[in-house]
Amino acid sequence: MVIFFAIFFALIAVNAFLLLFSARNSSAGSADGNASEESNTAKIYPLDLEPSKFKKAI
Repeated sequence: MVIFFAIFFALIAVNAFLLLFSARNSSAGSADGNASEESNTAKIYPLDLEPSKFKKAI
């Protein structure tokens, strides 16, 4: 039981460290994130649904 709790708390400590590390990196990049969000927006194209170009499947 002691080994289980030792491994469990070690994994929680590693998880907390990684969470803090990633939070610091994401907050540093948030100032530049606004410019990249505009360039990463998805383009929506209109649908061309002309019936003459499509044939019935059945």
